Amino acid sequence: MSMKETMNTGVAWFFGALLALVFAGLSIASLSIILPVLGIIATAVVIPPGRDFIASRMGGWRPKMGLSTAIVIGCFMGSMVIVSGAAKADAEKAAKLAKKEEEDAAALALSTLQRDYAAKKAEVTQAITSFIAAGQFTKADGLLNKYQPVAAADLKPLAATLAAARARQSLKDEGKLSLAERVTAYQALVQAEPANAAWGSKLKSVQAQLDRQVQREKEEEQKQQAMAARREAIKKQFSAWDGSNLEVERAVKAQMKNPKSYEHVETKFKIMDKGYVVFTTIRGTNGFGGVVPQSFMAKVTDDGRVISLDSE
Repeated sequence: MSMKETMNTGVAWFFGALLALVFAGLSIASLSIILPVLGIIATAVVIPPGRDFIASRMGGWRPKMGLSTAIVIGCFMGSMVIVSGAAKADAEKAAKLAKKEEEDAAALALSTLQRDYAAKKAEVTQAITSFIAAGQFTKADGLLNKYQPVAAADLKPLAATLAAARARQSLKDEGKLSLAERVTAYQALVQAEPANAAWGSKLKSVQAQLDRQVQREKEEEQKQQAMAARREAIKKQFSAWDGSNLEVERAVKAQMKNPKSYEHVETKFKIMDKGYVVFTTIRGTNGFGGVVPQSFMAKVTDDGRVISLDSE
């Protein structure tokens, strides 16, 4: 055997051993029965005994290097698909198990809370009532929130009482409250004491004020949006390069003795209730041939028509 053949055989055995190790590891990781088969196929087309076996069954034919490489790559890609699928299945299984454990823990906690409330119902309601009477709203709220999941119906009246107590407390400085906060406070009082007509009347009055305020804010927002859109439309009538207004420029040139001497210097504008005013400064030759600056004020409609042009 020549040196080259010896080296090729050594390389084949090296890659064959490497493939065997890789596929063995993948097979163990995925616990798949298909991966060992793919590993055997990939290894067989690389190591000399495998190639000899193929030749003995195929009348002396042996897969060439390109085909062997393609087979190895195909086997490897197939193994990756199998491993990926196995990993995904394991992840889904773990997620389901975690969700089940979470649901079981939540159910156990809820069951424990139900038993606790059943044993301490009178004590809990009395404690909440006492906290409300003493103005200790945070403590009352804490007990309500704790037992709300298992006793919402029982605790609803106490929750309304707490909301009303808080409302009365906040309304002591009613002038410092926003209209929305005042509406919320009176809603709580109406819910807790529906027979008290004064609360309903007060709520109606404050709600009307809030509605008017909301309407004014809405109209102001619409007005601002319309103004912004109008400003953008007007700005488009001015050159992005030097800020000049084409229609005003035409009107100015129409008044000049030598329109060809027109040179734009500066243009500003101010939006009015109707239309806008343009202040522009230009340079041009006068009747004596001298180049002089001159300023103009033009009144323009929103759609760009020049209504008047005056020299300043």
